[in-house]
Order: sequence, then C-alpha cells, then structure tokens
Amino acid sequence: MLKSKEAFLKLFKINSRSKYYDPIFLSDTEFGFSVKRKYPKQISYRPPLKGSGEPDVVAVLWVVLDTKNASDEKILVTVRIAPVSLWTTKRLDLDERNLESPTKESIEASNKTRKPESLFYGEEFFYNIKTKILVDPKNKPISGVEILDKAFKEHCETAHRLKGAELRIKQSLRKTLDFVLTIFINTIKQILKKIFGCEITAEDTISEYYKGYQSIKTQQINPIEILGYKAAKSTIVIFSTLVVIFSVLAYLEIIKLNYLEYISDDNTLILAHVIFTLTAIEYLPRLIFILLNQLIKFRASITFIKINPFSYKKWLPIFIKIIVLAIAILLIEKYNNSIIGMISITRIENPT
Repeated sequence: MLKSKEAFLKLFKINSRSKYYDPIFLSDTEFGFSVKRKYPKQISYRPPLKGSGEPDVVAVLWVVLDTKNASDEKILVTVRIAPVSLWTTKRLDLDERNLESPTKESIEASNKTRKPESLFYGEEFFYNIKTKILVDPKNKPISGVEILDKAFKEHCETAHRLKGAELRIKQSLRKTLDFVLTIFINTIKQILKKIFGCEITAEDTISEYYKGYQSIKTQQINPIEILGYKAAKSTIVIFSTLVVIFSVLAYLEIIKLNYLEYISDDNTLILAHVIFTLTAIEYLPRLIFILLNQLIKFRASITFIKINPFSYKKWLPIFIKIIVLAIAILLIEKYNNSIIGMISITRIENPT
C-alpha cells in the first residue's frame, strides 16, 4: 500500500519535462492530486488568452486513489478532467489592466469554438496492491502518463466535429427526455392540485426533484351528495364531465353505448355503477400520485446515467470490417460469375 500522497504522485512521473504541470495535492482525500495541461493548437477549441498572450483556460485533471473502493488486490483510481479558467477561479470580473486577466476579444473568439466536455473515469484504472503498479480492468500494466494521456486525448476529442458527435447526440437526447419528463411531471402536479384539489408535500427541495413527494392529502371541502353518496366537489365535477362527454359522443354517433343502454333499465345497476365510478375517481389521485413519483425517479436516473462518449470505438471497427467483407464477397462472386460466363461462351464457340 502507498504510504503518502507523494508516493502516489510519483507513479505519474510529473516533472519539468512533462506536458502536465503544477501538481497540487487534494486536501479532501487521502491520496489525490490535480494537474494542468494546455490545449494543443491542433484541436478546434481556442481558449481565451490572457493579456500576456498565455491561455486562460486549461485542462485540469483530478486523480484520486479511491481507498473506499478497494479489494484485497486492487484499489480504484478515478480521473476527472474538465476545462478550467485560471482567472475565474480567483475572480469573477475581468480586469483589462491585469495581464493575468483574459481579454474580452479573446473570450468572444473562444465562445465561437467548441469547448471540450468534462469527462469522468470511474472504473477504468486501478492500483494493484501486490505488484504496486497501475493496471487496467484486465489487470494489464498501464503507466500513470498513459492514464493522463488517455483522459486528455478523449477530452480533446469531445470538441471534434465527428469524434465528439456521439457525446453531443447523447447529451441532446438526455436533455430532450429530461425536458419532456419535466413537462409531464408539472402537468400531473397541476392536475392533482387544480382538478382533484390535492396537496402534495415533499421532504425537501432536493427530494422533490430526485426522489418524489412524500405524501398526498385530498381536501374534501363542502362534499356533495349524489344518489345518497357523499363525494368531493371535484369528484362530482369530473364524473359529470365524463357523462357529458360520452353523451355528446353518443349523440354524434361517434361511439355506441350499448352497455349503458343495457343497464339503463335497472335502477340498481345504475346506482352500483355510479357509486363504483365515483369511488374509482376518488382513488384516482393516489394512482396518479404513484405515477408522479415514478416519473420523478425515472428523470433522476436519466440525470445521473453514465454516458459513454466513445462507444463507437468498439462497434464501428467491427461494422466497417463486416461492410468490407460483404463488398469483397460480392466482388468475388461477380468475378467468378464473369469467369464462368466467359468459359461457357468459349465452349459454345469452340465445341469439342
């Protein structure tokens, strides 16, 4: 087991000749540090420039030995990388007189380019306790520099028009789904409050967004009696609305109410169906309440779902190989048919 943060940092060989610089030990973890690296000019992203001409936004990598997720053989090494402004980490307002402050013109120019996305690696790298080296999930040795380079390379690829397309598409889908779910959730909340007169409460604001509501209370103010059955005003209104809607549809011959015609001659059946419908309407808010919480939990799972931004690296080469193989088979088959056709013509022209 490593004895110090310095020993953990040595595994990554950060020195004056390294592309990574300014290592800082993290105070909130036993083994962890952060390092910086400037973005290369080859990528599409152009960071804002300081008054001195140096880039203000650099890639920062946070590397942590997660001792909480340790086995007898391996300890998880997590890596997070994100673009960070060196100026805004200290101040909010620009200062054109300070050479460390980014210029307004360079910020505007930078905003026109695609910034790399933040990435998190939580299951790709480990520290082998027995061999005292860094390894991948298959227990193959991997150097600290290779870990940093992999994270930095893929971080830069997220700004690429094609290589970063998968991540942008998945993020757009997640945002769209979150937006649609939020509309459904807000609509259901309004239905419970406005139509059914229910009061829903949550443990706190965070639970309201991620876990759902804790309780539902139906306010039965001035209940109305119908056919000897007392029900909330909202229940009677909903029941009457349904009766009117079905009556209009039947009158316009859009639907047929054969079943209702069947029970209409028996007052006992009519009363039983009215009471059953009113009871079902009164229990409907609880069913809607359950649906509401399930939608909230589903939205939370979508929010925290891990996105693999480079899954195409696994399936695309296989797909290309299949396409190439299929084309080769078609060409061989066509070539063979051509040869067979030529042989047949030769035999016809020169019979033995």
